[in-house]
Amino acid sequence: MQSDNLEQGKTDRGQILNKSAVTGATALAGFSILHKAHAGNQDVLKVGVVGCGGRGTGAVADILTAGRNVELVAMADAAQAQIEKSLSSLKKDRNKQSLTGVNVTPERCYVGLDAYKKVIDSDIDIVILSTPPGFRPEHFEYAINAGKNIFCEKPCATDPVGVRRIRNLNSVVDRKGISVVSGFQRRHTFGMIESVQRIHDGNIGNILSGRTYYNATNTPQKKRPEGISDREWQFVNWYRVDWLSGDHYVEQAVHNIDLANWVMNVPPVSAYGMGGVQYFHDLPGNIYDHFTVEYTYANGARITSMSRQIPHTDSARGGIFFGDKGTANYMNGAMEILGDKPGKWEGAWAMLGRNQEHVNLLRSIRESRPMNHTMILCDTTLMAIMGREAAYSGKNVTWQEMMDSDLSLAPKNIEQWDGSIRPVPKPGMDRS
Repeated sequence: MQSDNLEQGKTDRGQILNKSAVTGATALAGFSILHKAHAGNQDVLKVGVVGCGGRGTGAVADILTAGRNVELVAMADAAQAQIEKSLSSLKKDRNKQSLTGVNVTPERCYVGLDAYKKVIDSDIDIVILSTPPGFRPEHFEYAINAGKNIFCEKPCATDPVGVRRIRNLNSVVDRKGISVVSGFQRRHTFGMIESVQRIHDGNIGNILSGRTYYNATNTPQKKRPEGISDREWQFVNWYRVDWLSGDHYVEQAVHNIDLANWVMNVPPVSAYGMGGVQYFHDLPGNIYDHFTVEYTYANGARITSMSRQIPHTDSARGGIFFGDKGTANYMNGAMEILGDKPGKWEGAWAMLGRNQEHVNLLRSIRESRPMNHTMILCDTTLMAIMGREAAYSGKNVTWQEMMDSDLSLAPKNIEQWDGSIRPVPKPGMDRS
């Protein structure tokens, strides 16, 4: 049967921002008509960013190009040099467009581990939380208590204690009418929204099994500068430190774990997995370079999640889900349903979603219709942590065990932390 081409996505930013209507709009509850994304209150929305690395800088650029009357007015990072690097990048042309709205004075550039408080306490409407995720629970809680709207990068924590700290704020978010939008950009991509809705409507029947992949050839590597302490080095090398990044399975593969969480629409009952270090034995840090985790659901369905970061290997990213009436394929940029009721959506989902998530955030604020993704952030992050812990331990780990777990990876006092880290985990052995 011929597939119906429901969504002709565009990759040019100007075309994206001027598109008038998109199939599947109902899934975003009115937030999908891009050229009206700035309707209503036209007062300037002031943005602050906490964490000025590549992702924070990218998120700032996305929000500044997602709507009119949006300004970046405050920045925080542990290093002054990182703020300067971010500002330099933001002031350049992006995608051959002049990036306007950068209105940061030196007095509003804050440095240090407590700099996030100064940004959040300043006169901003939206805070972008984009530091290493080990800091996220503390920053999220402070921003919610201050009544700020949040764009929160994924994941929201690196351990169950951190997830629970954020989960407990969900009712506060609702009560205060705050918007919390996550960095799970697939959930803002029209083809993904339409196709997942079709899955939920039964187009591929009962899901029997699935697979997700985040197999990449790259892994962030940094050379240790001379003359810095162990503590300073671990902050620089954060991606390879468990309590700061959560391991690459939690920090990056979480995107495709979120796809499984969205498609299945219910948490798994348990996880069983394996992983280890095959390639980067001599690289500093304490994380794995490969994982394979099998999630089991209450209805008997099983989703296998694979993640690898090893050079000179074949890449694979996305997911595929098998039902008793069809298949949903999201591998390597595809968005299609195969079976009796096929559908195919085209477009660069990553770019579309990265911009649209900010379009949706701005509109939710201007139209006083808050979006709250707190539980999405928490459930997907905990699912990733659950899989990581199954691989680390070599044991079956249940969802309820993770919900109740007192596992906390962060040092008890970060200010006094000497930079020491746990050894690389070995399944079947105590890691304390």
